Amino acid sequence: MNGKTQTSPTRLREEPRFSTRQVLRMLNGWHQIRKILFFKRDLWLLPTSLTSLLALTLLVFCLGTGGVLANEDHPLPFDPKDMRHGFSKFDSIPVLPPDSTSDSAPYQETLVPDSPGPADESPKGLFLNVTLAEGFEEDLEFRRAHLYYAIRPTESFQTDALAVFVVFRVHKHYAPYQIIGRLYPDQVDGLPADQWFEEDTVYLALEDESGYLKLFPPSAGWKPGKYRVEIYVGYEANPVTHMGTMRFTMAQG
Repeated sequence: MNGKTQTSPTRLREEPRFSTRQVLRMLNGWHQIRKILFFKRDLWLLPTSLTSLLALTLLVFCLGTGGVLANEDHPLPFDPKDMRHGFSKFDSIPVLPPDSTSDSAPYQETLVPDSPGPADESPKGLFLNVTLAEGFEEDLEFRRAHLYYAIRPTESFQTDALAVFVVFRVHKHYAPYQIIGRLYPDQVDGLPADQWFEEDTVYLALEDESGYLKLFPPSAGWKPGKYRVEIYVGYEANPVTHMGTMRFTMAQG
């Protein structure tokens, strides 16, 4: 060995990355985070526990009532394919006594009208009067409503007539509506009785209590015979809105 003393290299002291205070703060923060996470986990498990409890209750109820539903005293719900009365073992038709007959009850006979009904009669109900006429006269009421009066009312016309008028008065009403008139050949040679050839419509406002329909002859002119006017009340002519029928004859003029 030489006279030089060998010195070991100086090792620098490593400083800790975190101080003790910082470590304690981190541990305290992690503890707080764990408390929050476990609290939220419990909240999330709460509805799941309630759902499981409800499902278990329904299962116990179904198992307890299964024997009752299978009992013959409590028949099962009706089969959708059973079309007799809509029910399977629940019969909705009462059982008639042995001494009864299958004839209709007496009260049902009164439901059948003796006459054909309003379809073959002059319109009534909301109409005060309906008149067939050769013309009409107009007057203005103080409420600015139009009043129409029949001129030469008749049910027999001449073939040289320019038109046939249906003049009417109605009751007071609180909503506007329409009146439709269709002209049919009832008994006319060469014209089918079930096909109308002329139609007129009148709109009645709230202040209107009268009106008229003007019906023109077919393209070939009036032919002698019998005609009828079907009256409808509404915005469409159909069997529901049909109110009655007006009839007239057309003679050779």
